[in-house]
Amino acid sequence: MKKFIISFMCILLFSCHPVTSPAYASVTENETVTFPVNTNEDLSLCKDIAAFAYISMAAHQNGVSEEDQLALAPLPQDEDEVMLKVLLDGIVSDAYQFPIYKDQEDKIEISEMFSSVIYNICIGRK
Repeated sequence: MKKFIISFMCILLFSCHPVTSPAYASVTENETVTFPVNTNEDLSLCKDIAAFAYISMAAHQNGVSEEDQLALAPLPQDEDEVMLKVLLDGIVSDAYQFPIYKDQEDKIEISEMFSSVIYNICIGRK
């Protein structure tokens, strides 16, 4: 099960788009990325990020170490990949702030809730 989760996370990581692309966020004069997102492409990116958040929490709940998850990402090759790695590493780190639940239903529920929170942040809801 751990190998499946790790493999799926790796595939999702490679399929995510850089958050710094102008299609996904606007950059202000002081070069900060602003949200909320505004287009269907933006919502697709937010769904990908939320899916990554779900997988990160599910991996945590099923005993995958934080170090193993963080080690899956390849070294960034450009500034966009650096920004994406920081974002995804932050999501993984946040997932590990939660306790590990014993009941499988609780594990699924916390993974879904975590994914929902990340999605809502991405689209600009609180």
